[in-house]
Amino acid sequence: MPPISTSGTDLIAPSRPLMVPRETLSSRKIRELEARIDALEGRSDPGSLAWWASKLHLSAFVQPQFVAQFFNGAASPNPPGIGANDTFALANGDTTNAIFFRMRRARLRLDADLAQWKNGVPMARLVFEMEPLPRTRNVPESGTLIRTAEAQVTFPWTRTFTTTVAAGMMRVPFGYEVLEAETARPFAERSFGAQSMFPGEFDLGVRADTRAFANHFTATIGALNGRTLGEQAGSVVPDLNRGKDGALRLHYDTGSIGLGLSGYLGIGQRVDPVGIRFKQFNRWAAAADFELHHVFHEALGQTKAVFEGVIAANMDRGLVYPFALPDIPDDLQAPVDARNEASVSLRLEQDTTKWLSWAVRFDAYTPNTRLPDNVRITGSIASIVHFSRHLRFILEYDHARDTIRPDGDAPKPFRHVSQGSAIMEARF
Repeated sequence: MPPISTSGTDLIAPSRPLMVPRETLSSRKIRELEARIDALEGRSDPGSLAWWASKLHLSAFVQPQFVAQFFNGAASPNPPGIGANDTFALANGDTTNAIFFRMRRARLRLDADLAQWKNGVPMARLVFEMEPLPRTRNVPESGTLIRTAEAQVTFPWTRTFTTTVAAGMMRVPFGYEVLEAETARPFAERSFGAQSMFPGEFDLGVRADTRAFANHFTATIGALNGRTLGEQAGSVVPDLNRGKDGALRLHYDTGSIGLGLSGYLGIGQRVDPVGIRFKQFNRWAAAADFELHHVFHEALGQTKAVFEGVIAANMDRGLVYPFALPDIPDDLQAPVDARNEASVSLRLEQDTTKWLSWAVRFDAYTPNTRLPDNVRITGSIASIVHFSRHLRFILEYDHARDTIRPDGDAPKPFRHVSQGSAIMEARF
C-alpha cells in the first residue's frame, strides 16, 4: 500500500542554481532608445543646459603680436635731419616709434541656431562677432566693437540646393582674401591691394548665398552701403551717399581645386571739408582667384597655392595714399578723372610635418596704372609652429618696395620698408 503522507522530500525539487534570464537584444535597444528620447526631450526644453548647448556655439581667438619696422631714407616717417629709424615726436601726441607689442586681433563669436526645418536643416540663425579693443594706431579696421552681426534665414529647396539670406554687418562678398578668415591665413595681414581697396572687410547690407551640387558651387549676391568699417568714421556714418553698391561672387570647389570670379559695382565719393564740396563717381572691380589644396605626400602634409588678380577703377579708399582718390573737378557736373587700379597676389603654403608649416607670398598693387613704375611690391615669408589645433606661433618677415606717387609727379627714389613680426595665436 503506498504511503499517504506528504512529509519527506519526495515533493521538493532537487536543489539547482537560480537562473536569471539575460537581457535580450530587443530590450537593450529599447533602453537605448529611451535614453535618446530623454536626451532629446532635454534639448527641446529651453530651460535645460542641454538645449542651450545644442543651439549655441561659442568661439574666440586672440593674436598678440610683436612688430619691428625699419625704413630706408626715402621711406622715413621723420622730417629731414632725423634718422629714418629714430623716434620722433608728432603733433598729435604720438611718436614714430615702430617697435612695439600690440593686440592685433581679439575676437569673440557666437553662432545661434534659432529654428530648424522639419528635416533638421537650420532655418534661422544669429551670428555675432565682436572685438573688445579700442582704436589702434595704424590699424584702420579697429575702432568699433562689431565685426559680424547677421540675421540669417535658410531655404532648403532640395537636399543639395539651398539659399541663405543674411542681413546686417558682414564681410564684403568679393574675392578670396576678403572672405578668408584671419585664423586660416598664415600672414598677419592681407595683401596690400586688398587692404587699399577694402580696408575693412566688413560692411552693412544684405546678401543671398545659394549653394548647389553638394556645396561644391556657391553663388553670392549682395547689396551694401559701400563704406567699410576701415574707412574714417565708417562705423559712425555708415554711408555718405544714397546709392548702394552691389557685389557678386561665383565659386566652385572640386575638393582639391577652387575657382572663383567676383564683381563689384557702386558709387564712391570724395568730400572736400575745406571747400565744402562733395563729388560722387562710379567705381567697379573684377577679380579672379584660383586655389589648390592637396596632399601630394602623406609625410609632408597639405600643399596649398592661392592666386588672385584684381582690376578696378576708383576702388582705392585713399587711406594709405589720399591722392589715390579721384580729384574733384572744378566743374562739379564734369566727370572725375578715373584712377585705374590693379592688384595681384600669389601665395604658397606647405606643411612639413603636423607641427610645422611654411608660407611665402608675393603681391603687387598700383592705384594708377597710367603712371610708369608706380607700384608697391611686397615679398613675405612665414614659418608657423603648430603646438596644437588651438595654438600656433607665426614668425613673419615682409619687405616692400614702394614707388607710388601722385599723378604728375616725377619718379622718386625707391622707398623700402622691412617688417619683422611674431604672433602667438590661440583659439577655440
